[in-house]
Amino acid sequence: MSDQEPTRERVEQAAQALNAQESRADGAKITASLMAGLNEIDSLLFDRVSSDVEIEFGEDSMLMPISAIKSGKATRKEIEVYQAIEAATLARGAGAVRDETWFADWLARLRLGSLYDDPMIAERFQHYRGKHADARRLMFESMLERTYPEAGKAPVLVYRLFPLAIGIATAIAFGDHPLAEKLRKQQCELLPNLIECRACHGRLLDNGEECRHCGNPLWKFEFLTAE
Repeated sequence: MSDQEPTRERVEQAAQALNAQESRADGAKITASLMAGLNEIDSLLFDRVSSDVEIEFGEDSMLMPISAIKSGKATRKEIEVYQAIEAATLARGAGAVRDETWFADWLARLRLGSLYDDPMIAERFQHYRGKHADARRLMFESMLERTYPEAGKAPVLVYRLFPLAIGIATAIAFGDHPLAEKLRKQQCELLPNLIECRACHGRLLDNGEECRHCGNPLWKFEFLTAE
């Protein structure tokens, strides 16, 4: 996470807004779980397109240092808008929220804070909305590689697993474990050897958890490229 790490007050206000919007009483639990899950896969995505790529191909001295990329506002905004769109699409489709647009804006504002006011955010939302999942994914891949060129060397599979990971984190946050299991099965179809991890065996982890051996919920380079 960057210097825009949500304050406790902002998280509490977001939870209250979710309760009011959806007539719920568990907004604090959902918000905390969703934040933990998205924080984890956000961080892991950087690992997949930065440190894993550098281990495989070596560091490109012409590129910005990883530490600068991780704190870079442009890259952060690209990821957060995409996560918000994918989470909202999943939540609305599963009947967890009534208003997909409201939820996407709520989540992006929660996670980005003052960065949310950048006109680029509204522009990205407009481009993503109305597009099918594959088009959104390809657009995100293109935007991420534009802000961090080295990401273009990462296995394409990571970009196919990432939206499913967002969906799983969202489903777990709302307590829909059958849906989370369904999405994990889709990941298994894309990456059958994920179940061969000697530590986690590809099982679903709670939001915020990571398997240090394979990288579950967003797998390491060696698993992504294994024959």
